[in-house]
Amino acid sequence: MVCTQLDGSPIAVTGGSDRTVRVWDLRMGRHTNRIGLSSDVNAVTGTPAGGIVAACGWDIVLLELSME
Repeated sequence: MVCTQLDGSPIAVTGGSDRTVRVWDLRMGRHTNRIGLSSDVNAVTGTPAGGIVAACGWDIVLLELSME
């Protein structure tokens, strides 16, 4: 899990063995995006530019998100 900001809004990003990355809007208290990946998600982190990096299996993916 990582906490960061997206378009100026506080978010949390989680990943897990269900092969998904979920973006949680911390102001609203619910998830706003669910992204399915090809393998279990082992780690997530945010980038300074507002992207999300996820490690799944042998792959590293960069997800570019927006609150729109």
